[in-house]
Formats: sequence, structure tokens, C-alpha cells
Amino acid sequence: MRDALDEIDDQILGEVRSLYQRVDPVPPELGDRLKFALTVQALHAEVAELTEVPLAAARASQPDLQGAELAQTITFTSGSLSVMISLADSTSDEVSVDGWVTRGGARIELQVANTVYETVADEHGRFVFEAVPHGPAHVVIWPNPERSDDRPVITPTIEL
Repeated sequence: MRDALDEIDDQILGEVRSLYQRVDPVPPELGDRLKFALTVQALHAEVAELTEVPLAAARASQPDLQGAELAQTITFTSGSLSVMISLADSTSDEVSVDGWVTRGGARIELQVANTVYETVADEHGRFVFEAVPHGPAHVVIWPNPERSDDRPVITPTIEL
């Protein structure tokens, strides 16, 4: 038979919590990574891997590049398709996302924080999201949205 936790147990657990917060704190992005992993697992999705980031991808994290108009192109590849995304700042708070996917007619979702932007790629695979806020995001591609057994392809999280 187990006794309920008493004040001494609470004090010991509190000290252990404080110790771990000091020596091995939880990374701030861990919650978002867990949500992404659970989403991928729940969708039985295929995960695209990052295959190409040109040098122009060194975005405004460098102080001397702050405010500069930069473009960034990123390519992801999975077993069933590839997607290339080009980013351009439209304002200081928003970015334009131009993309091309190897499947015309694919449904594209851009997930930024708790907002999902949706569009359908044209017959050449081109798609555009305008005026998207900066922040961590990932792309979900439904290659054959008309089929009930369509499996999505999800990119890793990128910073817009």
C-alpha cells in the first residue's frame, strides 16, 4: 500500500525540479517539436528532408543584414515529391512564400503558429502565400487531394 505524498515529498520533488531547471532546463522549442512529431505520427505522413539551402539563406540574423531585402530558397525532397520554397520579405512583419511542387494540383498547407494557410498548386506545381507573418512554420503537401488514401508530405520546421 502506498501512502499519499506529504509536505516532505513535495519539498523534495520541488528541490529536484529546481535542480533540473538549473543544470538541464527544457529547451524552449521542445513543445513545438513535440507537436510536430505528434502531427506527423497522427497523419502517418511522409517527412521531406531538407536538401538544399543556398548561401542567400543566411538571413537577417546577422546584424549587418538586418533590414536588407533578402531572398531565401529552400528545397525539400521526399520519396514521392520535391518542393522548393522561395521567401521574400514583403514588409518587416510579413513574408511572401513562393513555391513549386513536383505535383500539379497538390493541396498545400502552410502552418505558421496556430494558423493554417491553404492553397492548391497550379498545373505546373506553382503556389504562393502572400503576407504571411514571420515565425516557425512547416509545409504540408497533399499530393493527391482527390483520393481518400492520400498521404501528406510534411517538411521540417523552418523559420520564415
